[in-house]
Amino acid sequence: MRHGEVIARYTEGEEIKCVLKNKKHTKGFIVELEDFRMVTSNDTINFLSILKLDTRKHNPIDVRKGVGGALFLGGILYLGVDQLNGALGYGKSGFDQSDWIAVVASGVGAAMLFIRPKYRRLKPGTIIRAIDHRSPFYLQASNVFEGDQKR
Repeated sequence: MRHGEVIARYTEGEEIKCVLKNKKHTKGFIVELEDFRMVTSNDTINFLSILKLDTRKHNPIDVRKGVGGALFLGGILYLGVDQLNGALGYGKSGFDQSDWIAVVASGVGAAMLFIRPKYRRLKPGTIIRAIDHRSPFYLQASNVFEGDQKR
C-alpha cells in the first residue's frame, strides 16, 4: 500500500520477483505469508529487506485513469470522429495537421500506459502487509454484513 492505495496484491501460491536491499534479485513462489516476512520456494524474505517489487502482473493497467489514458483515448476518438465526418461529407476527407497531432497524442498516451518499468521501487510511505485469517487486520465477511445491518 502507498498512501492508502493498493499497489499490488499477492496471495500464497503466486510467483513473486523482487530486488532486495543488498541488490540480490530473487524470485520464487509464495509458500506462506506472515506478518513481517514471507516464505518462498527459494528463501525467506523479510518485508523490510525488499527494495523493489515486480508488480506488472499484479497491478492491471486501467485505461480510464491518468493523463496517458486521456491522451490515448482522446486521440483515437478524435481520429475516429474526424474520419467519420469526412466519410459522411461533413468535412474534407484525408489526413490534415490536426489528425497528425491526434496520432502523436495517441502514441504518447500509449507509451505512458503500456511502457512501464520492470520493478517498482518501494519508496518511503509504502507499507507491505500480510493479511490472512491470523492477522489482526483481517476482516471477516460476516462482520461486514452484521455492521451494515446495524446502520
